[in-house]
Amino acid sequence: MSTRQSLYPMRDADDRLIAAAPALLESLRELLECMDDEVPVFVLENPKVDACLERARSAINKATGGES
Repeated sequence: MSTRQSLYPMRDADDRLIAAAPALLESLRELLECMDDEVPVFVLENPKVDACLERARSAINKATGGES
């Protein structure tokens, strides 16, 4: 473990999250598109699934400033 990591573990975690953010955003967008195109309607009408999808859409809006 480097000195920097032991002194700044939260900053290191933040740096990793920032580096991964573009791939995470694109993956979430692709997942939502797949859900819209491929998943049967009865699955999408499940309240738990609906809540998860809404949180995913909210996260995308937050990350993009509302520009999907």
